[in-house]
Amino acid sequence: MNGKILVVDDDAALNELIRDTLEFAGYATVPVFDGDRVIDAAVSEKPDLILLDLTLPNVRGEDLYRRIRQMPEISGIPVLLMTANIPRELLESGIRKEDVVSKPIDFKALKARISKLVSL
Repeated sequence: MNGKILVVDDDAALNELIRDTLEFAGYATVPVFDGDRVIDAAVSEKPDLILLDLTLPNVRGEDLYRRIRQMPEISGIPVLLMTANIPRELLESGIRKEDVVSKPIDFKALKARISKLVSL
């Protein structure tokens, strides 16, 4: 196994497609469909990486990202943000462009990026 990835996307079909792709590449995956469960899942599962959609019901992905970074027990977990368009205020807040995955997802590029982050 290459590592464990928390896959956070409320679109069930896309969540499954991402997980299938990553599992085929040798990663264990944990699905999360609801923004309200992300923090609890990250704390309990201790993933090697969180793949986080910015557009979730009930909570903004940017807010979840900030909460993850503020919690000592999970702040060291790498996070890749997924979005169809990168909000300017997100980049202005200090998030690096390379920490954002554009939708539609280029799965070859996603796997390469994850491989670099999980092997650190």
